[in-house]
Amino acid sequence: MKTPKQLERYRAYQKKYREEHRPQARAYWAQYYENNQEDIIETQREYMKNNAEKIKKYYQDYSLTPTGKRSKTLSNWRFAKLTPPHGYTLEEFYDEIYLPQTSCQVCGSQFKSTRDKQADHDHNIIENNFRFVLCQKCNICDNWKKHSELV
Repeated sequence: MKTPKQLERYRAYQKKYREEHRPQARAYWAQYYENNQEDIIETQREYMKNNAEKIKKYYQDYSLTPTGKRSKTLSNWRFAKLTPPHGYTLEEFYDEIYLPQTSCQVCGSQFKSTRDKQADHDHNIIENNFRFVLCQKCNICDNWKKHSELV
C-alpha cells in the first residue's frame, strides 16, 4: 500500500504526463478519425439501428429528469429566439426567475403542469424580449395586455 506522500507524487507524475502527451494524443485521434471516418460512421449507424428502442427509452427517461427538462426548455427558447432580461443569461433566467415561479404573473393561478407554464416574449423585438411567466390561457389570450400596470 502506498503512503499518502507516494500517492501525491504518483498523481503529480500522472498529471504532468497527461499534460505533456495530450497534444500528441489529440493529434493521433484526429488522424485516426480522418483515416477511419467512414468505418466509424457506419459503426455508429449500425449501433443506432440495433439499439433503437434502448436509445429511445434513454431519451424518454432523460427528458423526464430536471436536467432533461431544463435542457429541452433552453433549447426551445433558443429556437424561439427568446432573450432574457438585461443582466441574465438564459440559464440564469431559467434557474432564478422561470423555475421558481409557481403561479401566473398576470392572473395569479397556480400552474397545473410544466406545459401550463409559458415564458411570454415579444416576437417583434430581438433583445430583452421576455415579458412574463404566464399560464397557457393568459399567453394564448394575450391577457397580459389587459394589465396596463404590468406593461
